[in-house]
Amino acid sequence: MTEEVDISFAVEHGRYLQALDTGCVTEVALLTSDELSLYAKLVARRRIGLGECSAIDYAVSQRCGAAIDDRRATKQARRESSDLTIGRRQDLMVSMISEGRVTVDQADERNREWASDHHFKLTFDSFADLLG
Repeated sequence: MTEEVDISFAVEHGRYLQALDTGCVTEVALLTSDELSLYAKLVARRRIGLGECSAIDYAVSQRCGAAIDDRRATKQARRESSDLTIGRRQDLMVSMISEGRVTVDQADERNREWASDHHFKLTFDSFADLLG
């Protein structure tokens, strides 16, 4: 997935590196033949991005959750494992707010960036609306 972030999203790559440095995310490798086989199958279909393929592969092979916003990728993930837990972008952001990693204002700014730079509009005005 790192290569997709490097090539397509330069600003996000910097944020990704920062997240690695702070321990917010951990980089993993897909190494077993089963992992590589599923990844190759998903990539060959050319229906979802490389990052989504990696996330699905890892989540299925490690029996853990995945963070996926793309509807097509979510459907593919469910086909691979019907009991897979799938979170979305806002779920991760709420978790980071709750853990004190970002403020509501920072999350809202990121939400505005997603809407303006990536045409990804969430259905609420502020992350404060999601906090209980």
